[in-house]
Amino acid sequence: MEERERYIAAGLFVATALALPILFRAVPDAERSADQIPFLLRTAHLELKLDVAMKVFGGGEEAPLTFFEADTWLSTAETLPGPDRARFLRHLFVASRTVGRDEDAARLLPAGKPEEAEPFVWLVTGTPLEDRNRLASDLDVAAFPAWLGNILQARAVDGEATLSPLDEERVRAELEGWINSVLLLFGGMGLMLLVGSILLARSRAWILRPGEARTLDSLGGFGAGPVLTWVLFAGWFLLTGSASYAIPMLKESMSRGGVMMFLYAVTAGLGVLLIRWRGEPRRENLATSADLDLGSLSPRAVWLGALAYLAAVPLVTLLNVASAVLLGGGEEGVNPAIPVLVDAGASGEMWLMTANVVLVAPLFEEFFFRGFLFQQFRRYFGVAHGVALSALVFASVHMSMESFLPLFGLGVMLALVYQATRSLWASIVTHALWNFGTVAIVLVLFD
Repeated sequence: MEERERYIAAGLFVATALALPILFRAVPDAERSADQIPFLLRTAHLELKLDVAMKVFGGGEEAPLTFFEADTWLSTAETLPGPDRARFLRHLFVASRTVGRDEDAARLLPAGKPEEAEPFVWLVTGTPLEDRNRLASDLDVAAFPAWLGNILQARAVDGEATLSPLDEERVRAELEGWINSVLLLFGGMGLMLLVGSILLARSRAWILRPGEARTLDSLGGFGAGPVLTWVLFAGWFLLTGSASYAIPMLKESMSRGGVMMFLYAVTAGLGVLLIRWRGEPRRENLATSADLDLGSLSPRAVWLGALAYLAAVPLVTLLNVASAVLLGGGEEGVNPAIPVLVDAGASGEMWLMTANVVLVAPLFEEFFFRGFLFQQFRRYFGVAHGVALSALVFASVHMSMESFLPLFGLGVMLALVYQATRSLWASIVTHALWNFGTVAIVLVLFD
């Protein structure tokens, strides 16, 4: 009976893990809400910034790779609420004109005349700029980034309906500091790729080494059966999914960051309560059962967690490339915390979101996916199958086809470093460093 139950549970987990991202992609795209527009505009500004930087710092030659594509943004505009669609496209029209992308700007300009109070109405309608104060006000209302606003102010001609020629030296001066930061960031990433590739090639020596003999009892800190383990996972996923229906009500009294942090607290709390209730911890407390007690926090766990992060960089990068080739790009893979971080600016909310992404999320996700699920999989299916199955489940709950392969690779590394150290702190360090790297890239790129 136990053998049959294991096969049933394995089938349930595999079927669920494969179905979740496929079902998510099959759901028709919903109309975006207006509060997503600032992040979309910042993303468009970043794409234009990258294109301009590649041209100016590349000696004036057109780069073979173009980030800002008018067709992509026209498609994105179709998902916006009707009243915001035209204003969004007119904003992109002005941004494109500012950096000399006049052909793209012409394609983006929607039909119809803007309201007189709308930013940049003088440029959109082709009327002379009569008041410099109006230009400054427009830049403030439209929340143009400083570099783009400075270029537009330099190109705007008093009493004229057109812009002066783009001064590449002025553009170079505006972007030089940002380019240096980006080069420093990606230089560091290149070094990590090199070191990580070496570590990955030698992973058998520090992660896949044979562990000491252990009894069946020591292979797992929880006593729940395989099918009950799936029930707990499915119950947690459904309950946390149901909590998302409270978002419209929460938005009335909380910021976007506050909503996200509240929902994540609910997600973590439900997971811990379900495991405590029916997971059958087999040691003195829940933390010890998940190898999360302070006795498991050793220097070896910390430095192996850091090494696992370096090894994960080339692996996940390679899988990202493979995913892009096989599935193309997609916004479904965007971490939902990134738009909040970008829009938060230098506010206290940004620091709260950073703490949530870098500290709270790794702590709970490692407890649930490695401390509980991987332990159970390892106990019932063996280490190799347990690593693969835990990575499969971890990738699936992010509900993204585009991110499935990279997250699967990350999940493998997280399970392996936990297996090597028998300390959940090691995978928490790896996960926290990974999320910190993501936050750093976002904050540097979006300046």
